[in-house]
This record gives sequence, C-alpha cells and structure tokens, in this order.
Amino acid sequence: MKKCVFAALFAASSLLFAEGHISTQGHQEAVTSFSTVHSGTFADGSYFSAGDDGFLVKWRNDGTGEHFQITNLSIKLIAQNPATEEIAVYETDNAKVHSVSVWDWKSLQRKFVKRFPDTITSLSYTAKGSYIIVGTTAVNGTYFLDSQKGSVVKKIKDNTGIISMAETGASEKNCVMYSPNGYLTYYSMETGSQKARMATEASLFQPCLFANNEFFAGTKDSAVYIIQATTGKKIATFSATNPLLLPSRGEAETGLFFIDREGKTFTLKYIDNIELKESVKNAKTVSLKNIASFSGLSSRDSITSGIKLADRIIPVVGEAEGMASDTNRQSGKIMLGTKSGNLFEVEAIASSATQNARRVTSKAYQKILDAVADGNDFYFLTADSVYRTAYIENAVPAAYKVAQNNGSTNLIRYGNSVILWTKDSRRAVVMANVETGEQTPIFTPTSPIQVMKLFGERLVYIQGSASVRSRSLITGEDKEIYTGTAVQDAVLFNDRELYVAKSIGSDEAGLSPLIHVDTTTFETVSVQAKGSIAYSLSSDTESKEKSFFGISVQQTAGSETTKTTVFSYKPVSKTFSPVLQFSDEDPEAFTALYQNFLYTNIGKSQVRSFNTQTKKTLLFKRSASMPLKVARSPEMLLILNRDGSFSWYKPTFAAVVSDWYLSDDGEWQVFN
Repeated sequence: MKKCVFAALFAASSLLFAEGHISTQGHQEAVTSFSTVHSGTFADGSYFSAGDDGFLVKWRNDGTGEHFQITNLSIKLIAQNPATEEIAVYETDNAKVHSVSVWDWKSLQRKFVKRFPDTITSLSYTAKGSYIIVGTTAVNGTYFLDSQKGSVVKKIKDNTGIISMAETGASEKNCVMYSPNGYLTYYSMETGSQKARMATEASLFQPCLFANNEFFAGTKDSAVYIIQATTGKKIATFSATNPLLLPSRGEAETGLFFIDREGKTFTLKYIDNIELKESVKNAKTVSLKNIASFSGLSSRDSITSGIKLADRIIPVVGEAEGMASDTNRQSGKIMLGTKSGNLFEVEAIASSATQNARRVTSKAYQKILDAVADGNDFYFLTADSVYRTAYIENAVPAAYKVAQNNGSTNLIRYGNSVILWTKDSRRAVVMANVETGEQTPIFTPTSPIQVMKLFGERLVYIQGSASVRSRSLITGEDKEIYTGTAVQDAVLFNDRELYVAKSIGSDEAGLSPLIHVDTTTFETVSVQAKGSIAYSLSSDTESKEKSFFGISVQQTAGSETTKTTVFSYKPVSKTFSPVLQFSDEDPEAFTALYQNFLYTNIGKSQVRSFNTQTKKTLLFKRSASMPLKVARSPEMLLILNRDGSFSWYKPTFAAVVSDWYLSDDGEWQVFN
C-alpha cells in the first residue's frame, strides 16, 4: 500500500510562535486600507495598514511598525474588532478567491477563514465586536459571521442585495446598510425585520457614516455627496478631483475630512458637523473649508488610501497634583498610503502655505531577490549586486559583494561563477565570475524566459509558454528539445530523459499534465499523472533518489473541491505517488530537493521538509514574512522570504535561528 502523508489545511495553531518584524519599512506594493479604533487596548493611537503585498502592519506612536505577512494575495479591506486585538481581513486574487480571515494580533494566530463565492464589497465589525458584517456582490448580499467562531448567523430576514456599507448602533440592536442601487435601509438585529428604507443617491463610492451616524457621505463623478442618514435627503454636493474620504470614528470627532487629489499637490478639505446640523435645522448652505495644501509625493507616486486618526481630548493638569483644571483637544493626524507602499502624515491644521507631507516610512533594507548555496557559503542577489555570506554561530559575518547586477532577478551557481537571468524577460543571460567580478554574456533569449535550471553543463530553460530549450555551457550549442502548449516547468532526469510539466485545463481521463521526452529522438509520451496542471519539478543529481518531485492540482469531478499534491515520480518503475496534500489550490507552491530531504511550502504559509527515506516531516516555524524559496548547505537551511529577508534554520529543528535583513549600506541587520 502506497504511503501518503496528508497535510490538512494548515491551521493557525502552526503560526502561534511567529513574530512580527519591527521597522520603518513601508509596504512593497500599494497601501490599500487602514483601520483604527479609539477604545480598549488600541486607545494609544496605534493603527493598522494593509497592502497588495499581503502584509498587515501595526504602526506605533514611536513611528515603527510591526510587520506580518498573512497572505500571498492582495488585502483589500481590513476591520478591527472594537473589543479585542482581533482584525478581520479581506484577501483576494482579484478573480476567484475571496476570503475573510480573522487574526489575533497578540499571538499572530489565525482564528478562522471563511471563503465566499463572490467579490466582497464591505467589511465591518458590529459596535461591540459580536459579529462581522460581510457585504458581497451576490443577490443575497450580506453575511453576518460570529466573530469568534466564523459561523454564519442569520441576523436579517430579507435578502439585502448588493451592499457597500453596513454599520450598527452602539447597542448592536439596529443596523444600517447602503445599497449602490440608491437606498439606505435600517434593520432590527433583534427581530431581523426591516425598520425603514429611504431612497437616496445611487452608485456612491467610499460610503461612510459620520457625526455619530447622523450623516452619510460618498463620492461620485468628481464630487462629494453629503446626505442626512435618517432621511436619505441630499444636503450638499462639493466638487473635488478624485476625492478620498477620511472619516473618523472617535468621540472627539468634529467633522468629515477629505483629500482633493488634483495635480502634483493635494488639498485637505473639511466639512463641519455643527454647520451640517444648522443647515438641516435652518435650511442654510453648508460651507467647505480648505484646511491646507500639501506636496512631497514623487511625480510617479499617488495616494491610494487614507485615514483620519481621531482627535483626542487630553486633560490639562492644574497646579494641584492630579487635578484636571481644563481640557485640550489634540488634533488627529491624517495618514495617507501610496501606490509605492509608503505612508505619509499631514497635520489637520489650517495653513495658507503649501506644506510638505511628511514621509513616515523609510527604506530600511534592500530586497534580496534570490539565493543559492555553495558548500557552506551562500550567494544572494539584490537589485544591483551579488553578495556572498555564510552563517557563523554567535557572529555576524560581512556580506561580501562579488559582482554587479544589472537588473537580473535570478541566479544559478556554476563553478567559480554565477549565472544571472531574468524571469519574464528577454534580458541577456550572463556569467559573472565571483572571484574577479567579470561578466560574460551567454545568450539573449528570443522570448521571455519563464524557468531556467542547470543540469551538469547544460542549461534547460523555458521560453514563453511553449518552448523548452537546452544550451551547452561547454560548446554553446542551443537547441529546442520540446515544443507544446501551456508549458510550466521541466527537469532533465539524465542526458536523454526530459520531463515536462504542463497545464491541460481539465482532469479528463487520458490527459496528463506530465510528459516524457526523449531528447535524442524527440519522441513524447504522456506520463500517468493526476491533475489538470503540474509545476515546480525538482531533482538533485547528488541525491540517491531515483525519482524527481513536483506539484499537481486536481479538481474533483462535478464539484469545486480542489486539492494540491506534492508528488514523486520514479522513471524506472513509472510510478506516480502522492507525498503531501493540501485541500485547496496552491498555485505558487514550490519543491526543492537536497539529497534525501524534500522541501516545500505547500499550504502557503510555512516550509516543511519531508525525509524521503524515513517518510518523516518537519514543519519550520515561520518568520514575519511568508517563504518564497529555500537554499540548503550541509549545516544550515536558508529560507528566502517574500519581503526580501531570509531566515536561518538548523535542518533538524523547527525554530528560527535568526532573521537577516540587508541594510542599504550592505550590512546585515540581525534579529534573533
């Protein structure tokens, strides 16, 4: 009976010992969302940012942020539980994956995850944190999740349709929702019945309540709309270029701020709550206040998100110790996120002069793009250099620069050189001597390279998605050894046998995602392998294994159930065997073989090793960022992380030994 080690959905318990990384580094991609509350454990003014890079960052008063990557997908919405240190996150691939996960920030543990079939349009907690309200593009629209268990709770009897905002009152007895069809609807959460429904302006973006839920605002057609929330009546409209609303929910809130994003500068504008109330009471025109104009962003950057940190009422202590004789309002700051991943701060203080927005993030370290082992040394690649280093117990060695990098994204170790190539590019492949730094062009591809591997003296590489080619580093001979459609990966098992991984689009009987190619006769034969796609093939010429490994994705016929499998294939016996399985799709998983140890990040968040001799597995505790690749020496395992850092491990121990980041001046920043 074939043995298979089944890996279930890797639950949050495996992340219990993860730690966030503290730095002033910004996001690596656009900042998409902010969240803050002004009560409970986060009353110190800290706040969260999230980005397309899958990171959550909790920013502190000292200007540093605790970074933790929760997904390899984009985070579009976040909401913080007002009663606990839990935060809900909407993560998506912008296509078919739409998930809400809840994280305990204190332990960095995921409590649960809930998949939805449709795009999520709003995400919020109820006022006491009892439920999470999830708005979607589905006909039935809205889901209420128990905030502790993740189960769906029926709180509203009606199908709400598509909604883009949902808020409850302080008691959680009532709920108001905005529909882009042009309705504000109030529901009783005690009975589940509709209480009131008012027609209002349709198709508003950035919908939000403010002024203790008395007023409602949204944007459309280069304008900001202000609406009385209890009647749906439009009170005022203000013209603005690409406006960004900045609602604040603190007790000291005095109005609605928004950003008018016009040209290279942007203007902070303000609508006063008291004036709004007077306009409703006495039919007066509401004025718009221009607070200040700001510059300071790069011409290639732009504002993508923002938040108004609430004003804080601070007691002024009198002469008698401990006696508060007066109060002072401390104006809250405006925090802005940009397309480049940076955060900027502006003060909500009136000024006639154009001010500079203060950048609060800084480039704390260089991003390491790739890493390979050479004995006990490791070579790694940054945007402009190739470095060499080694792990030394209780010491921090230097990072020795051995060659320049002119834009390559990947490297391969070869003799006394490294081969530099660029994924998804026709950039020239070059040989860089690590002793002299001299670089020699090898060849220039005619189509973008997707995969490149070294087998002895031969480079095997995939051009485009249809051609597998072989190039001799001795003679320079370059020839096509396979052509087909939807090629994903290839491995040269010996001088004559090539195995090609493909996407076949379905799991139909008779079709295989794995092809055997005779590189002498070019005869091709389908291998008996399961799945609609295979990828990430790995082998080790020094290994005693008479097999290679890869990953396949298989969908159960007649259902949407998908599983990802790490498999082994033995060419001599033609045996395809599952090794590890994950009950979901994981298209970015990798495999790497070192002697009789197979490494993979199947399950998305952690690396595990599988001993092909003993069949035992070891799950390595992750760092602040998710794993991207592994490199292995006889004594150490290096895991390259998605944020450009790497983590050291002893191959037989699960704990992180040390996290290393490379500073801008080429020095190691070490976190133990």
